[in-house]
Amino acid sequence: MTNFSEKKIIEGFLNNDDIFLNNLYETFFPVIKRLIKNNSGTETEAWDIFQDALFIIFSKVKKNKFELTCSFNTYIYSICRHQWLNQLRKHRINKVEFIDCEIFIKLTDESDIEKEHILNLEYFLFREHFNKLDKKCKKLIKLFLKKLSFNEIAKKLNYKNAIDARRTKYLCKNLLVNRIKNDPKYKELQKDEKTN
Repeated sequence: MTNFSEKKIIEGFLNNDDIFLNNLYETFFPVIKRLIKNNSGTETEAWDIFQDALFIIFSKVKKNKFELTCSFNTYIYSICRHQWLNQLRKHRINKVEFIDCEIFIKLTDESDIEKEHILNLEYFLFREHFNKLDKKCKKLIKLFLKKLSFNEIAKKLNYKNAIDARRTKYLCKNLLVNRIKNDPKYKELQKDEKTN
């Protein structure tokens, strides 16, 4: 697995290949778990860091920005290491010695990785609060995001007219935005964005 070519890795992510993804977890997660646990972390934190690294890589693959200049093992380890060091700094956990268990590289695209990390967190925060909306609000927002007109939305969801559909969309959107803005995770994200 560690010798997979860039092409195989890209295909594995783009095709959502279960065998490929299972091999990723089996091969690389134990190393990341050891890294995080050796450096003041827990298995749960290691899992979160690993998942985040996979989302970052997947996002780069989708945007056609993924380029492998070292082994994939070194690449994913370096991303996880970078993310964990940032987390330690953010929580002001200063350890005298950081214990590495693998070779790593200095990432040339650290700012891109940080941006991807924040975008992933924003996406999951949106999804979390979107899923808490009632069915009608969720349907309305989905139809609106599909660029249906308010007349079409009104017909599909049995509103009196387009004005009623527009007003309800406004209320649903405001409810969603307010829930997100009142979430402590959102406030943490705002701090992260200012420091990057």
